[in-house]
Amino acid sequence: MRIPVFGASIERGYWDFQGGWVHRLQEDLDRYRWKNSEDYSIYNLGISGDTYRAIKKRIENEIEARYNREEIGIILRITGVNDSQLELTTGENLIPSEEYKENMTKIIEACRDFTDSVYLIGSVPIVEEDVDPIPWKSTHAYREEEIAKYTRKLDEVSNEKDVPLIQLNPDIDEDEWKENCMKDGVHPNKKGHEKVYQITKRKLKEQDLLPSDL
Repeated sequence: MRIPVFGASIERGYWDFQGGWVHRLQEDLDRYRWKNSEDYSIYNLGISGDTYRAIKKRIENEIEARYNREEIGIILRITGVNDSQLELTTGENLIPSEEYKENMTKIIEACRDFTDSVYLIGSVPIVEEDVDPIPWKSTHAYREEEIAKYTRKLDEVSNEKDVPLIQLNPDIDEDEWKENCMKDGVHPNKKGHEKVYQITKRKLKEQDLLPSDL
């Protein structure tokens, strides 16, 4: 089983010396592979700052390079958070929510040229006062009400294309998360990555993408 994971800076593991939630899963699967002689390989294809547009340009080539006619399951954590950035002078989102939805549909269709095993993963809470404006991009802001528009679009895509959507927020205590699990308002710290890893691992096992005894 080959498992490419597409996303952005959270998938890259920013602010976590253990490499983030994807790297934790990779370590688990490496140990499982050696113990059970079953071939599981996870590929972290997250790039910091990526929007759906950047991922759409590269996704088919990235999958093709790792496919090799083996069983494959594709994880898409393209939540719309980066797309939702609000330009403060115009009041416009970096990428309109309808465009995001339309092209998330196209991304899923491209993935299904390789496999029916496609999984969406949702966003985590932000600390709005820390990223309005964004310290490293002062012309823009992350806002909860804007992110919520993209969350709704992702849910619509999940339902319309019959793709499992793993929501993280129902398993997160928002107050505790904002107090103890965030580094800069939008990226989790080590504790936050551990929580994302634990939730994602459990729910992917429930979806039978990961072995039940992992």
